[in-house]
Amino acid sequence: MPALVLVLRLALGSTLIGAGAVKVPHPEQLAAAIAGFRLLPPSVTAPLAIALPYFEVLVGLYLVIGLFTRIAAWVACVQFV
Repeated sequence: MPALVLVLRLALGSTLIGAGAVKVPHPEQLAAAIAGFRLLPPSVTAPLAIALPYFEVLVGLYLVIGLFTRIAAWVACVQFV
């Protein structure tokens, strides 16, 4: 069981790192995608598009390194919802 948890933690962490790394160089495209959902006010869209990729990478690194794993896993679950 601990080996399965390790594999899943590493898979989830590397997925978040990859997803965040792809978004970092193109915040304008992410802002357009966020704005397309029309769930948030326009004043929030640009700051969220800049901060979200770095936050994803940070949570993914926490999962891969094994630091604050329980908290990082809950944060990742909330992100996916």
